Amino acid sequence: MIDIAVTAHHVMIQDRLLGAMGAVMLVTGGGDVTILHGPRVLAAHVSWSLLSIAALVILMVIGVPAHTGHGTVDPGLAAGIVLSNVIVTCVVLPTVQLCHWLLRLDGLSDPLTALLNRRGLDSHLARFAGHRVHGDVYVVALDLNRFKSVNDTFGHAFGDQVLVRTAECLRTAAPACATVARTGGEEFAIVGYLQGETIGVVAERLRSAIESMAGLPIVITAGVGAAVCESAENIAPQTESRHYSLFYGADSAMYQAKQLGGNTVVIAGNTATT
Repeated sequence: MIDIAVTAHHVMIQDRLLGAMGAVMLVTGGGDVTILHGPRVLAAHVSWSLLSIAALVILMVIGVPAHTGHGTVDPGLAAGIVLSNVIVTCVVLPTVQLCHWLLRLDGLSDPLTALLNRRGLDSHLARFAGHRVHGDVYVVALDLNRFKSVNDTFGHAFGDQVLVRTAECLRTAAPACATVARTGGEEFAIVGYLQGETIGVVAERLRSAIESMAGLPIVITAGVGAAVCESAENIAPQTESRHYSLFYGADSAMYQAKQLGGNTVVIAGNTATT
């Protein structure tokens, strides 16, 4: 609506040169679109801007509807206005949006494992908190057992390799639609919908995948905690707070697994009602 208002305003300006040069206001409005919206909205803004720039410049050249002599029949001036606006609209704005997306991606990702970090996981929770229910939402929390001794014995480079291998195993073993994140030093979380499997089966598969990592001089194991929020509760009010309770339940279950010696799975109660 703002783009339409800007174009309409400059079409009505009596001085056609001023109206054509006012197309730069579309670029100014494009700054908000670039930062706050995605590529589709930016593409719509760029398309409208190009049409508006062309229309305003044509009106300037032919002196319609109000001829003032400014810019009329001046192809060089028209080309300069078009070129300057097109460069900013079609080159600068998409480049700024790409850089903003890369910076945001870097801020939400773990640089070592390329998984989401905790901030990135929080940003993805919205898709599990809507009214469109796909199944029971679950959270699985994992913490590698005695990881400090692994670093002390084999060095931090080997510890980093273990974390990378763990991330790869979790990506492979987790259900296709699940979100996998590294939430701490040696802690990981998997969030998803249960579809035809029980939470015990999902959690056990993840635990087994870590234990069976090949090519390492030591067996790596993890304490695994899991919690489920039933789909009937998923559409209730305060869904986001319920999901944070779900994380708390999975985390508590994971610490219980660690207290039992690790390399085991503990399933929490229904945290939606706890």
